[in-house]
Amino acid sequence: MPPNTAARLELEKRFRTSSELDAFILDYFPETWKLLSSQMNRLEKVNILLESNGAEKVLAEIQEASKKYLETLAQSSVSQEKTQSEHSGILLNIGSPRDKSRQYINVKMNNIVQQKK
Repeated sequence: MPPNTAARLELEKRFRTSSELDAFILDYFPETWKLLSSQMNRLEKVNILLESNGAEKVLAEIQEASKKYLETLAQSSVSQEKTQSEHSGILLNIGSPRDKSRQYINVKMNNIVQQKK
């Protein structure tokens, strides 16, 4: 498979929305970001990204972005578990599965038990 094709497929797989692609380009290729306009479609942006940086560099940065994302998730998970163990309560997950930013509500069971007494 040609390198550009591999990079295009990986970009499509990792960054499904235009906003996610834009954020990736802004964060990892700020000089390329300056070449883009809001009037460009996704294909035009990907073409400029590949022309300006090469498929190998784009693929390497996708891997770096994925690694950082997983590290952030792991840190967030540890922080959540610590918070949950510090407070006797229930952690409810509210939001659709498609919504990446989930909202969490900590319900303190001790307060409920105290109110019933």
